[in-house]
Amino acid sequence: MSDQKHCITCGLVKGFSEFSKNARTIDGRRNECTECRNIKRKVIRAADYDALFVSQGGKCAICGVDSVFYGRRFAIDHDHEDNTIRGLLCHHCNTIIGMADEEVHILEAAIGYLYLHKTKII
Repeated sequence: MSDQKHCITCGLVKGFSEFSKNARTIDGRRNECTECRNIKRKVIRAADYDALFVSQGGKCAICGVDSVFYGRRFAIDHDHEDNTIRGLLCHHCNTIIGMADEEVHILEAAIGYLYLHKTKII
């Protein structure tokens, strides 16, 4: 077995140490190098995360839940078209945006739906 592997994202051949472990692959390593995976996952430096966290007052950028009560690290929200970081979101708010495929018209329609059905019919 070779000690090198081809990254499916960047196309470079790198040493095994550049790939995370994955028991589900034949060679026991991911098919994407750690560097490419981190770029896709929007891993940012701890100092940058901390600065963004402070600028948001330690709260989710959408719902405002306080990190003290939330109990876990906020997700790094980014635009999937240009990869720019938009802010830090709690899991629920991040999921809402993802499930709507970042489509503003879907989120607006959902808001309209909630307003329309604010009065419960029994």
